[in-house]
Amino acid sequence: MRIGIDASPLVGDRGGVGWHTYYLLRALLAAQTGAAFVAYVRPGGEPPEEIRRWPGADRLTWVTASKWSMRSRGRIDRLDLYHGTNFRMHTVGRCGGIVTIHDLWLERFPQYSQKFLGQRLSSYKTRRTARGARKVVTVSKFSARELGELFGLPPDQIAVIPNGVSEEFFPRRDAGAFAALKRRIGLNTDRFLLFVGGADPRKNHRVVLEAASMIRTQLDGRTIVLAGSPTHAFGSYERTAASYGLTGLVVSAAKATRGRNRLNPARSLDHRHSRGPGWR
Repeated sequence: MRIGIDASPLVGDRGGVGWHTYYLLRALLAAQTGAAFVAYVRPGGEPPEEIRRWPGADRLTWVTASKWSMRSRGRIDRLDLYHGTNFRMHTVGRCGGIVTIHDLWLERFPQYSQKFLGQRLSSYKTRRTARGARKVVTVSKFSARELGELFGLPPDQIAVIPNGVSEEFFPRRDAGAFAALKRRIGLNTDRFLLFVGGADPRKNHRVVLEAASMIRTQLDGRTIVLAGSPTHAFGSYERTAASYGLTGLVVSAAKATRGRNRLNPARSLDHRHSRGPGWR
């Protein structure tokens, strides 16, 4: 079997979908099913070098193709199945295709779309893709319900596959590294509450800070550490903290990422099981 996969999200500065695609591809290759994979990237995109050293990488072929040429790639590359990893299926194989739709946040709240012409056209394309797919993969039962409610998909067309946790997430007990991180972000206490998610409204940092303001007297000296992008077109850590009177109690871990492209401050602060070293 030849399976095509949209690998473009894992090239360059990966976001959540990029890392999802990265580990999905690694897991598919490691499964040793005998399937061959064709990974598609956009012109100018360079696949990460380490992928060539992964177990099973000998069954992976890289193809550079523009968005407009993708429609015919399923036929040209003799695909049996195509997997669109990022809301779209740019081609199909002999047996059609599947698509991963991670959430329907902008379909539910189109007022937050930053697209020049708004969200309507994009939502139409996503809905059309979903209805034409053999299966729609999503990451939670909540998103599955949204697909049924907003797109009218039947339950048997939806596969819920939750995100996994990579081996990079493990308890790290390094007092020196933790002390250095505290200095970089200006954290002056060992007791803190950690929020992981940027100022993007869908991450709900406002809800977290509103809740903290309601139990301020019970925080007992804890600082609130916000790990993620501190600003967004529709929100800001600083403005939200000020609106709830929490300016002196909130620290942004974004400082930890400056000049450290591979550092994820959430990992550095050790949030496994929602209990980092700041919990007492």
